[in-house]
Amino acid sequence: GTGSQSPSNSITTANEPDAITDLAVSAITDTTATLTWSEPNSNGSDIVDYTLYRDGVLISTSATTGFSDTGLITQTSYDYTVYARNNVGLSLISNSVTQVTDGVPGVVSLTATTAAIDQINLTWTEPNNYNSAITSYVIERESPTGGGFTTLITLGSVLSYSDGSLAAVTEYNYRITAVNGYGNGATSTSSAITLPAPPTNVVVTPNSSSSELIVTWTTPTLTTGITGYQIVREDGIGT
Repeated sequence: GTGSQSPSNSITTANEPDAITDLAVSAITDTTATLTWSEPNSNGSDIVDYTLYRDGVLISTSATTGFSDTGLITQTSYDYTVYARNNVGLSLISNSVTQVTDGVPGVVSLTATTAAIDQINLTWTEPNNYNSAITSYVIERESPTGGGFTTLITLGSVLSYSDGSLAAVTEYNYRITAVNGYGNGATSTSSAITLPAPPTNVVVTPNSSSSELIVTWTTPTLTTGITGYQIVREDGIGT
């Protein structure tokens, strides 16, 4: 005959691991990106390893929940994804993470503006520091053009400088470089010409005609670069 039924027992077959959802870059340098993530649900089969992709190309496998990608190019953007693998197969793709490697600062946008007969003002915007704070700006000056640049001043983390005691009606070229912990960035240049000295001894005298006045003045000592004179008239004192 048939005996009594045995106790029942159930079992779930294994499946691929769940997808990783917390892939992150935990550290970055100019040539290295360190990746970390948490072990996902293995779904009944122990995870064997992790497969890593950079910009869609397989770069390595890792037995642990972390990987250091070395030999990268400075100031370059990279996109990473990772798959978990168990004895059943690969998980779905993880979240992607994009990171730009560190490096020297980017190019500074420099503007030189004429301020007076002996002064040129320099202003600039802070460039991309590529994850390393800018510590200083090196300003160089050249005059005459083609004579070669020499260091004018090294400044801290500021965005302007006034260069005074210059010669009137003279062109000056300026070059600026931003510096951070990785070194000096690329230079950028800007030029300006100092103003001529103002005309002096301005005299107004009536002509023989009742409807004409004669304006005379003394030209500045340095006239190089002067293209003309602008005369401003006020019709009625105080208007």
